[in-house]
Amino acid sequence: MKKSEVIIGKTIAVVVLIATIIIHNFVFKLPHVLATSLVMFSAMLFALCTIGDIRRRNQDETKN
Repeated sequence: MKKSEVIIGKTIAVVVLIATIIIHNFVFKLPHVLATSLVMFSAMLFALCTIGDIRRRNQDETKN
């Protein structure tokens, strides 16, 4: 993954997670299935971006 893709992916994951927590706790109660799905989406997106970033760094190190 490109560095910009990693940054965008991690940013989206954090924004979705924070928005879900704020809406669920302060605005109105989300159905548990929806809240859980949004949290899992954020966690998976963040994890995949982190894995892609690590792989990109390893490839860059082997090229140099």
